[in-house]
Amino acid sequence: MKLCKLLGENSIVYFEVPGLDSLKEGRRNSDILGEIQIAHKYYFTSNVLKNIFENYGFKVLYIDSQVRGIAKVNKNLKKKK
Repeated sequence: MKLCKLLGENSIVYFEVPGLDSLKEGRRNSDILGEIQIAHKYYFTSNVLKNIFENYGFKVLYIDSQVRGIAKVNKNLKKKK
């Protein structure tokens, strides 16, 4: 992940991506088609994005159903296979 290479040890990152979790909770009346747009290439659940960050050496400090979160670089963490 390029982001991990650019950041120093213990750097903190805020992220916010298009999320599917909040649709289950009723956002947009649970209409996925109203959510889809050209600007968003990928959509995530909070669990999937947390796993991606952890696989690349980040410790996820916070993540919510809107898929907004805070992660900390921990280059000592090894990538999972």
